Amino acid sequence: MKLALYSCIIKPLNNFQIPVKNFFHTALLSVKTETYFTLLFIIIPALNFISGLNIDLYAPSLPAIATYYSVSPALVKSTIGIGMVGFAIGCVVFGSLFHIFSHRSIILGGLLGYAIMGLLALICPNIAVFFVIRFIQGFLISIMSVGARVVMVENFSGHRLNVGLLYISLAFSLGTILAPFIGGMLQYHFGWHANFLAYTVFAGLLFLAYALFISEKNFVKEKISVRQIAVNYSRVLRSRLFVAGMLMVSCAYTAAMVFPTVGGFLVETVLQRSAIAYGNAALLIGLGFLFGSLLNRLFIKTIIMLRLISIGFIMLLVFTVLQVVLAMFAPFNLFVIVLPIFLIGFALGFTNNNIMVICLRHFTGHASIVSAAFLSLQLLVASCILFVVSHIHVEGLKMLAAIFAVLSLSQIVLYYAVFKPVAKEI
Repeated sequence: MKLALYSCIIKPLNNFQIPVKNFFHTALLSVKTETYFTLLFIIIPALNFISGLNIDLYAPSLPAIATYYSVSPALVKSTIGIGMVGFAIGCVVFGSLFHIFSHRSIILGGLLGYAIMGLLALICPNIAVFFVIRFIQGFLISIMSVGARVVMVENFSGHRLNVGLLYISLAFSLGTILAPFIGGMLQYHFGWHANFLAYTVFAGLLFLAYALFISEKNFVKEKISVRQIAVNYSRVLRSRLFVAGMLMVSCAYTAAMVFPTVGGFLVETVLQRSAIAYGNAALLIGLGFLFGSLLNRLFIKTIIMLRLISIGFIMLLVFTVLQVVLAMFAPFNLFVIVLPIFLIGFALGFTNNNIMVICLRHFTGHASIVSAAFLSLQLLVASCILFVVSHIHVEGLKMLAAIFAVLSLSQIVLYYAVFKPVAKEI
């Protein structure tokens, strides 16, 4: 009887302890090597996809949230900025922790915590608690952006690494592109709470995929002192290439976030259009960046990155001038808003990804530190600019064009004065 009990119950339970014990290091399912690498190219960029969703999935709901909590539009628009501040701080924190704890445990823990925050938003009693939730969501989602790049750098090298990093950037872009469209549909049919339930669903599905298929590769726990962390960050921050690249991408990222920040009120309040109309407009604008990034991906094998970046900035200058001309002479409507921002996004598809790849490739020995520093500073700079933008009364094309002109010219000056000369010497 005892032997039968051991064979039927106790022995299988003992065997089951193996994957549970190694859960934070080993995938629950084992697959062939080529299949595993294919899954890496799907699941790892998906981590950054959800980072893109986090920023502006709920952007179409900003007017509804302002009404729900009886607060000003400027205050509710600031929730985007507070999420970005959380993201920036999280990048610094987790950039160091990825050297100390297993990547799999940090990423799975982050996804689980993020899913819980989405549920808590459904019962959020006031705008103050809503701010806290958005900060924590930004803090936790930083794990996905930093972790995605770290895992890719540790698994690939050479051309495959370049392609993998570009896929990660494209995934983030795709997330920001689809987010307002999905959010607009959810807001129109179900209300703003549905967007936060969607955060939970996306995080839950990604948690399941990562737990099943992605393992830790050659993790060695490092003993890193605070002094060593400071030395690593100092080395990166002293690089003119890094600082110029980070500032350019910050301006580009801010440009991508201007429409999600002010567009909901501009389209839904000033033009009196629906949340779906805003979502569709945001989708078209995002497709501009996606098309530019995909075309850049086709050319990257035959044209060097610096030349592609130069082409992108020439287009950016032309399209920014077009926006200013339209703002001065064209009638105010949705088409005139969308067209120049679509074209500006297309031009940025040739600059953003390539600039970040050059910076990461220059510091391959400190992937998590560089990725964390780049993302955190980029988001801090962008959130500061967006805080100012959210308090600017944008009710027409001229002010919108002025914001984009400042951001575009800043990038062009930084590139030709600092980044390009330094990159040529490397």
